Amino acid sequence: MTKKSVFIGDSLIEQFKELNKLKYSYNQGVGGDRTLDVIARLDDLYKINPERVFLLIGINDILLNHSNHGRNPKIDIERTYKSIVKNLTLNLNDNTEIFILSILPVCEGYFIANTIVDELNDTIDHMNQYIKMLSTENEMIYVDLNADLKKENRLDKVYSIDGIHLSKVGYKKIFKKISILCNNL
Repeated sequence: MTKKSVFIGDSLIEQFKELNKLKYSYNQGVGGDRTLDVIARLDDLYKINPERVFLLIGINDILLNHSNHGRNPKIDIERTYKSIVKNLTLNLNDNTEIFILSILPVCEGYFIANTIVDELNDTIDHMNQYIKMLSTENEMIYVDLNADLKKENRLDKVYSIDGIHLSKVGYKKIFKKISILCNNL
């Protein structure tokens, strides 16, 4: 039997059109969303009463912190991510499977200058280590999408349209992995 799945996150989820191929799947991706925005939208997720949740969020927090240059307080991404995980744990049915998808790497492109790619990817790698640990501690399933998308520690340009967002080829690559998790080959 196909399970009801909700995909929540930022534009990387919003633009993930392949998800429409999955039965009983709800796309709750919103372009520009940060971890705090997802926290504010979790009640909408709970109304669906999903049997599976897929979370992909964090790149906008990282980009905002990097471009901030001290003008505003930095977003404590670890704290807000932990808050999302705690909120999911407290409010979802015990049988709900929760999949935490890795924050995707970046490459040089329209939104990302080559001079900052490595620094951003180091931050992304650090956050992914934290997310993986948090997933394990909370009996959630961490899904590393980065190994499939990286070339020389960067998002392979063939998988990106602008340095951040995925191309059709990139989405097809990760859809294959996600569809296996959903038993919808």
